Amino acid sequence: MLYKANNHHLDLVAEVINKKYQIFSHHKNGSVFKYQRNQSPKNISWHSQKSILPFKKIIFPEGLNLDKDNQKVALTGLALCDIAALNLFLKQFSESGIIQKREELLIVGGDCSPDENCFCDQFNLDPLLDFDLFISKRENEYLVYSKSWRGENIIKKIGLKKSLVSFNLKAKAKSPKIDLELTKKNIDNRELTKDYWQKISNNCFGCGACTAVCPLCFCFDQNFLNSPDGGCKRCLNWTSCFASDFSQIQFGHDLRPENTDRLYNWYHHKFVRGPKELKSPLCVGCGRCITACPAHLNIKNIISSMNNKFPVDN
Repeated sequence: MLYKANNHHLDLVAEVINKKYQIFSHHKNGSVFKYQRNQSPKNISWHSQKSILPFKKIIFPEGLNLDKDNQKVALTGLALCDIAALNLFLKQFSESGIIQKREELLIVGGDCSPDENCFCDQFNLDPLLDFDLFISKRENEYLVYSKSWRGENIIKKIGLKKSLVSFNLKAKAKSPKIDLELTKKNIDNRELTKDYWQKISNNCFGCGACTAVCPLCFCFDQNFLNSPDGGCKRCLNWTSCFASDFSQIQFGHDLRPENTDRLYNWYHHKFVRGPKELKSPLCVGCGRCITACPAHLNIKNIISSMNNKFPVDN
C-alpha cells in the first residue's frame, strides 16, 4: 500500500519504531558513510549514499556472542541492492540461531545515490523483495510504501493518507544486463578459463578487502572464550576465504594454496554455488568491492571481459 508523508510524519515514524527497535541508519563520517546506531529517533537518514560497510556488521557484529539473546533491530535507509542482499543473508542465516529471525528485524528501504561503482541495474533484482517500508522522496512530499503487517501497523499509528501516485521500485537500467547463465558456465569451466583467472590473480593482493565489505560474503570462525569464573562463551568472528589459513586442513594441507585458487573460489561462490544453493547470485551490484580493492580490480569488468573472451556456451 502506498501513502503520502511529510517530514513531520517521518519523525512520527521514527518515534514509533524507536519504541520497539534499536534503530541503525547512515551517518556521514568524513568523506564516507557509516551504518551506525541512532541513540535517539531524531536525525535518522532515510536516504543516503551507501555505507562503506554493509548491514551484516550490524546484525552479525564482530565477536558475536552466541549465548546472548538477539535484540530487535530496525535497519533504515537501505538501498534496493542492500535489501536484496539482506533477503539472501537472512535466507542463509535466519534459521541458524546466529542472527535475528526475520520477525525481529524491521527493514526500511530508501532512495539511494548511486556512485560510479554501482551496477545493481545490471541485475534483475527481484521485484518481490521482502521489506516492511520503503520511503521515497518526491519534490514536496514523501511516498511511503508499506509491504508487511509490521509496516501497516506503523502507518496506522500515525494516520497517513493513501497516495494515488504510481511507484516503481526497480533500478533504472543504464547498462546491459549481465548474462548470468553464461557467467555461471564460464566460471564453472575452470579448465577453459584457468589462464584468465591466473592473469587476474597476478594483480590481486589477496588482502580480502572485497570479502570484508561484501554484504554476501559469509565466512566466519568460531572461538570459545573462558572466563575467570569457569564459564565459557562461544563467539563468532568474520574471516575471509582469502586468508592464508582458511582452507587448511589437518597437518597443514591447503586445499587452495595459491591466490589464483582463492580468487577463483570467490567468483565460483558468487556465481555458481550461490545460484545453486540460494537460487540467486551472491552479488547484487552494490560495488563496495570495487571501491575497497587496493589493486583496482573491478568485478563488473572482470565478468564482462570473461564473457566477451568466452562468448559461446561451454
